[in-house]
Amino acid sequence: SSKIPPEWHSWIHHLTQNKPSDKTKSFSWQKKYEENLTGTARAYKPEGSLASDTKKNINEDVEDQTDDTDKILDADALALLEELESPGVFSVKELIDTYVETAPDYIKLIEEAVKLGDGDGVAQQAHALKGSCQSVGAVRVANICERLEVLGKEGQFEDTMDVLGEIRTEFEIARKALNVYLQNHDEQTKPTDYPLDLFDPTPLEDLRALEGLGDFSFEDTRVLFFQDVSKRLFSARQALLENDCETWSREAHTIKGSAKDFGALKVVDLSDRLENLGKNNDPSGASEILNQLKTALEEFRDVLDVYLSQRD
Repeated sequence: SSKIPPEWHSWIHHLTQNKPSDKTKSFSWQKKYEENLTGTARAYKPEGSLASDTKKNINEDVEDQTDDTDKILDADALALLEELESPGVFSVKELIDTYVETAPDYIKLIEEAVKLGDGDGVAQQAHALKGSCQSVGAVRVANICERLEVLGKEGQFEDTMDVLGEIRTEFEIARKALNVYLQNHDEQTKPTDYPLDLFDPTPLEDLRALEGLGDFSFEDTRVLFFQDVSKRLFSARQALLENDCETWSREAHTIKGSAKDFGALKVVDLSDRLENLGKNNDPSGASEILNQLKTALEEFRDVLDVYLSQRD
């Protein structure tokens, strides 16, 4: 989020010389500007969120629980993961899916080490499983792993199989709790603030993730994108007037590729249609598509400004 209102974003970043006015264009889907509320009592907390006062108690939604009063999952750890979640960069669901998929492999390796009397092996695999459990807030499983890790380091094998049995039981309970959490998480995902047929932020976030790698600058790339597409639209228009189908098809193909990197869905679709007309030497409708492309590019520019101002 940012304290810079969306309509000022382009001017602040020197993308335009025109300051916004009271007549700045807005959209029906655009929310009224509000400064960053993260960390305040008014911060966004969807119903069902672990940070919400009305949150659903995921630790009570799992059947076959023991009488242990310890929480199955650490709500604070999961709430932190929610804050870190970012499209195309980090997904809580992917992390949990990986944990659920790999934990049984760790348990199997621990069992093999126990059978071989390999205390170091038991300690190493128990330690690795403990870290994996902690990453998704599976605290009860993590605590038992820590006990098993100590037994392995001390070379005590008398109780290791019993402790391993506890890990298996608690892992199944944690797996069910995580499944309930993911269902609630998916249901309460914050709705999108942009037209779904115009913009997909996933490829854009992949592009932004490159920031800081070498000399890459997302802001420079964004400016160049709009400059290049505008030039290519002009070139395509000239080619259409000269009935040069090959040139306008080539320009449309290049625009389509660049737009995909930014998630500009409508620009991609229109460019693809224009490219196919050129390939088929069919100028009918090409002029209208070029007009639509110009409009779609400006719409995307406005939507992108709003999206980035909310993310910054």
